[in-house]
Amino acid sequence: MKIYTNENNTSTLKLLIAANLAGKKVTLENVTLEGVSFAGPRALPILQVDDQLAFFSSNAAAEYLFPAVDMSHDGRSQQMQEWEATRLQPAISAVLAAKTVPADLKQALEALLHHVDSLLGANKYLFGDMLSAADVALWSTLYPLYHNEALRQNYLSQLAGMLRWYSDIAAARAVQVRTTSPLWWKQLSVEINIPRNTSSHISGGHGALQEAVKQWGGSADKPYAATSALGAPQLPSLASPAGTPLDGPAVVPGPNAEEIAAAKDNWTNGLSQLQPPLQQEKVTMPIKGRKNVLITSSLPYVNNVPHLGNIIGCVLSGDIFHRYCRICDYNAIHISGTDEYGTATETKAIQEGVTPRQICDKYYEIHNDVYRWFDIGFDHFGRTSTADHTEIVQKMFLQVKENGFISSQTVDQLHCEKCNRFLADRFVEGTCPHPGCLYPDARGDQCDKCGKLVNAIELIAPRCKMCSAPPVVKPSEQLFIELGQLEPSLRTWLNKVEGGWSPSARAVARSWLREPLRARAVTRDLKWGVPVPLDGYKDKVFYVWFDAPIGYWSITHCLTKDYEKWWRPEKDINVSRF
Repeated sequence: MKIYTNENNTSTLKLLIAANLAGKKVTLENVTLEGVSFAGPRALPILQVDDQLAFFSSNAAAEYLFPAVDMSHDGRSQQMQEWEATRLQPAISAVLAAKTVPADLKQALEALLHHVDSLLGANKYLFGDMLSAADVALWSTLYPLYHNEALRQNYLSQLAGMLRWYSDIAAARAVQVRTTSPLWWKQLSVEINIPRNTSSHISGGHGALQEAVKQWGGSADKPYAATSALGAPQLPSLASPAGTPLDGPAVVPGPNAEEIAAAKDNWTNGLSQLQPPLQQEKVTMPIKGRKNVLITSSLPYVNNVPHLGNIIGCVLSGDIFHRYCRICDYNAIHISGTDEYGTATETKAIQEGVTPRQICDKYYEIHNDVYRWFDIGFDHFGRTSTADHTEIVQKMFLQVKENGFISSQTVDQLHCEKCNRFLADRFVEGTCPHPGCLYPDARGDQCDKCGKLVNAIELIAPRCKMCSAPPVVKPSEQLFIELGQLEPSLRTWLNKVEGGWSPSARAVARSWLREPLRARAVTRDLKWGVPVPLDGYKDKVFYVWFDAPIGYWSITHCLTKDYEKWWRPEKDINVSRF
């Protein structure tokens, strides 16, 4: 594994400490953002695990290197890392950047630090006697405060719990610099309690600070290059060592002549140039000469009660944009619905002792009621278990097949003799086959610990999720979509459209295209799903990731039979889709 980083970046310290604590070997490479070719956020450090996996979040990388399995069930470590990244780090960055710290900023940072100190009042570490990735994240972010004598006196001198905690971690062999320096964080004889999933003994060698000293250009008695007025490493949100806010106020460019002219014209003639008010129809259709906007919210799974995270992460942004479009007098519609097919629904039905249809009917009404209670203004909130959806999915599949992009292959698949059924991906669990992971509860399609894709028959000691019996391998004929044949046109299409995508969407798409595309199965041996309309495949359904994306079309079809005017507009009508 390799860490790409730049000078004076304290987030690198998180990765070095986490790697050393877990006994994992990493190498450092000093780069600039201009020299980074990875798809993803333009931020350092980057942890490159292999050709397929890279981390752009320092906290996610530290969690990967040093996973705290013993405390991950309630998410406390991840929650604290999120708090460090969104609350603590910005406050410390602002204090480090300010020549004179405003009273409100000083008060805000003191409140955050007292919160950490209160957690450490009765605990050795943040969550008791176990060191976690959250401890590593907070320790690294607080590092510049401890290093600077004035800042330490101003903010930390009265926080006994934090001082003790910081000294304990600083003394670990995975962290410390071996030096005779009289600095206050000199070596102490302290034993760190490591969670069970990591090595209980950290081997000798260079500590993380020692590696960081090399990177920052310091020496044993003064472990930082005096490249800024503070003489301490800077947090990633600050440009270091040159061009920091210490160099003077930021220069914000003013409007150019074209922008000034446009503003004057809008001020003088804006009202007269407005289009006639849009007359709302019962069913909104695209209108020639107007701005037409189709807004979709991600289809939530129907097998649970929606919570606040579903509202914020799934439908709220679409609803806000829809309201904005209406205020602007755009011709806009907003659609969404429940994703109802797949093994998740079958599993939930088995748990509750009912049929998949009953599960979908029950939770669809719950979802619909919750979103209406929040006053989410869908033009139509549909579902994927309708006859319209089945008709459109089957029609699109047959078109793909007619064009020669569907093949049949016999694949080895796990079969539970006790349940007398082939086991789809999520109906089988076992030990992850990837070296270095070996997570005992990996699913048949993906390991939730290492995040890598898994082929169900490659699982070590597989077991049926329904009865826990060990399955046997049997051949099963499935239909595949030949993505390799579509790859040239897909790459051409991607180059045209990805400019309007989010950075994460572009990164995922590019990661799939780093290697040649291969055929992927589009059928499953399940009972709940869109039936395959071919002889010989009547006992199979379409894989949910084939049918669910078509749900946006079929739900629009439920709103209006002329749905293709939104998805395939006429040449003289422009539709923006979000």
